[in-house]
Amino acid sequence: MRDALWRIWHIKADVLPIIGCANPFNYLNKMQFPAAHGAAGEIEIGCYAAETHSVVDIKSCMIQEDANNRVLAAVREWMQRFRISAYDENTKKAW
Repeated sequence: MRDALWRIWHIKADVLPIIGCANPFNYLNKMQFPAAHGAAGEIEIGCYAAETHSVVDIKSCMIQEDANNRVLAAVREWMQRFRISAYDENTKKAW
């Protein structure tokens, strides 16, 4: 950090030691996951692949709070059970 401050902004600074967190997982309390239909028509919920809008399906996220992962599972089950369509960017419609 000290090196970056000097190299980028020419600031001399004392930098305190980095203290790691006790639990590096389950700390996010906000989530936003896109939904799509997979090749076989199944619901995919997850994250976009790098530099695309292709959804990478996930079952849970290690940095989300457990409650958020339960919401993710419930939304997936709800969409499948009641045949809720995901938005399709190509057609600009839900199925």
